Amino acid sequence: MRKYLLGGNTPMGFYSYYDYLIKQQDAEIIYIIKGGPGTGKSTLMKKIGKWAEANGLEADYIYCSSDPDSLDGLVIPKINAAIVDGTAPHVVDPKNPGAVDTILYMGDCWYREEIKKNKEEIISINKQIKEKYSFAYDHLRAAGCLYEAIEKLHKKLVKKEAIEKTAGEIIYSEIKDFSDRGTGYERKLFASAFGPTGYISYADTISCNKKYVISGIGTEFVLKRVAAAFNEYDYDTELFYNPLSPEKEVLHIYVPELDVGIFTGDALSGVKQDKAIIMDLSHAADKYVFEEYTEELDNCRVAMERQSEEACKIILSAKTLHDKLESFYIPNMNFEEIGKKGEEIIAHLESMI
Repeated sequence: MRKYLLGGNTPMGFYSYYDYLIKQQDAEIIYIIKGGPGTGKSTLMKKIGKWAEANGLEADYIYCSSDPDSLDGLVIPKINAAIVDGTAPHVVDPKNPGAVDTILYMGDCWYREEIKKNKEEIISINKQIKEKYSFAYDHLRAAGCLYEAIEKLHKKLVKKEAIEKTAGEIIYSEIKDFSDRGTGYERKLFASAFGPTGYISYADTISCNKKYVISGIGTEFVLKRVAAAFNEYDYDTELFYNPLSPEKEVLHIYVPELDVGIFTGDALSGVKQDKAIIMDLSHAADKYVFEEYTEELDNCRVAMERQSEEACKIILSAKTLHDKLESFYIPNMNFEEIGKKGEEIIAHLESMI
């Protein structure tokens, strides 16, 4: 069972990689669920996940960055099927309706008139949640600026030859064919998130036959160089981005064709180092120059962590409001009908095995 995220709370607001759920040309079926909070979307996906496991089908569980107990999606690679929550903030719409995508509308299963009795409170709570996230993103923007400052210092401190040497050891150990085969496909994801319980990492669920764990100053530059090499020589990759730098910095790489993973090994990554090839970049920074900037680095890290923690506290208060919002929907859902929808999906998936 692999766990990861396709969207997250970042300095740029909610950042979505939901276009990378599954390739449209490979997909046999993608179910896109539309519906409000508490309408059974996550429960339905968990039920399908249990069915997949019971039938020996490996499933990828896509979690919600704002609720670690809630699923936002499920991918079953063996049968090229996926099911995803298509509601805000990660709006997913059909790209090829009927041919690939099917909309599953949970509004068919609710008692509208009962929900409408709480209209004013629902509108008010949604407004409050939006405001909470606006404040949370202000703190994450501050954390992102501090992270950029740290990265600039790393660039100043790190020895380019050490980065090239470490990256080269991985590249020349794993890439056997350096002919011009084309360009690989990069699937973009998150293995970690800022959520209501703090910083969460699922990186250790990305299992692989061979694992590199890199730690120390300059890790981000090694990962960037390695990712570019795999892409250049036509290896498909899964790139797990840093939620503090969702467009620029890769934290982990997985290469399916080789069953190889390259991981950042810092304290927050959550990656176990057993049975891994450990690559220590402590030698990559000039010792005397590093000592000159130690105080600046420490101050930036402390301030960055403080801003991130404040953001998570606000996300927790937003989740409390979201839970209250769910209380208006849960008693007014026809869960028998929702169960039937799940059975219909499972019957279709069974026919695909």
